[in-house]
Amino acid sequence: MKINFYLNDSEYISIVNNILNHPVFLKMDSYKHHGKTTTMQHCIYVSYLSYKLSKRFHLNYKETA
Repeated sequence: MKINFYLNDSEYISIVNNILNHPVFLKMDSYKHHGKTTTMQHCIYVSYLSYKLSKRFHLNYKETA
C-alpha cells in the first residue's frame, strides 16, 4: 500500500487534519496491523476509501472521513 496516497487530496486533509495531528493518533504508527501496515496507516486507508466512496455516491463524505 502506498503510504502517502491521500496527501494530494487537500479537501480530505482539511476534513481530517485535526485527527491526523492528534498525539494519540500519531502513536498508532508504532503498532503493526495486518503484517507490515501500521494501525495508523490502516485507519487512514479505511477513512480515505470511505470518504471517496461516500463522495462518489453523494453521501455525507465529511462525516464519513
